[in-house]
Amino acid sequence: MHNRLFEPPVPTPSGFLFLNRVWEVAADATYDNPRPNGYPVEGWLLVRTLAGEGLVEVAGGRRLACPAGSLLLLAPARLRRHACRTPPWIFWWFECGRGSTLLFPVEEPAMVPALPGEAGLLKECARLLKRDGAAAGLASALLLQLCHRWRLAGARAEDAERGARKRVREVMRQMQAAAGAAPPVPELARQAGLSAGRFRCLFRELAGCPPKSYAENLRLAKAVAWLREGEMKLAEIAARLGYSSPFHFSRAFSRRYGRPPSAHRPPGVRGGGSRCGSGGRRGHGTS
Repeated sequence: MHNRLFEPPVPTPSGFLFLNRVWEVAADATYDNPRPNGYPVEGWLLVRTLAGEGLVEVAGGRRLACPAGSLLLLAPARLRRHACRTPPWIFWWFECGRGSTLLFPVEEPAMVPALPGEAGLLKECARLLKRDGAAAGLASALLLQLCHRWRLAGARAEDAERGARKRVREVMRQMQAAAGAAPPVPELARQAGLSAGRFRCLFRELAGCPPKSYAENLRLAKAVAWLREGEMKLAEIAARLGYSSPFHFSRAFSRRYGRPPSAHRPPGVRGGGSRCGSGGRRGHGTS
């Protein structure tokens, strides 16, 4: 005999749902619905966008974007406007009765990947709602099941996003530790386990600039530190940073800082790199 017990550390409610009405909408650029007094139902509104993008405005003037793949929970009394921003805005609008608890954050659009067969399940939910009371009850159960699956898919997507950001930050740390030129973007993306396009997007979001600009800023910042130490010749700095020649290094440096590298040497140090002092030899490098 084999028994296995499964239980959560703390009992957690699964939510409740009373589905009253469903709208399937394909809105064009003219779709704009002001609601100065809110939406005239009680309970909750759940908006699932499949394509295009909509705009939802709530009390207080806050505007919420509803792009494809988003899920938005609203209190009807706070709704002030919903309009199409990028046509066609294709979305499902669920009106859930008082007492429903959907366990989504209110007025916080969540990005949830499309579920396998989701479009068919949404249509089945609407079909069941049009029938008798028992079938309408199944519609509520089906939507509640979809809500649970959306929550799980959203949690997985958030975990994947956190993991991707962590890997991009690790690539950034590796770039900071290396003095020379960075590898091409496809190689950096491979290190992060991402596509080149996704890597560029996340990198720009985290660093505030593209990978190439970030690497160049790191190289030139390292050059400033070495110049201020006054121990290395210009040709050595250029070689260690991956520049093809001292000329190309000086040109990049001057373009970035508005002054030549020699202007960042400490007083009493020539371009050759040896410090000047009593008994010291003067350097003869290029400045």
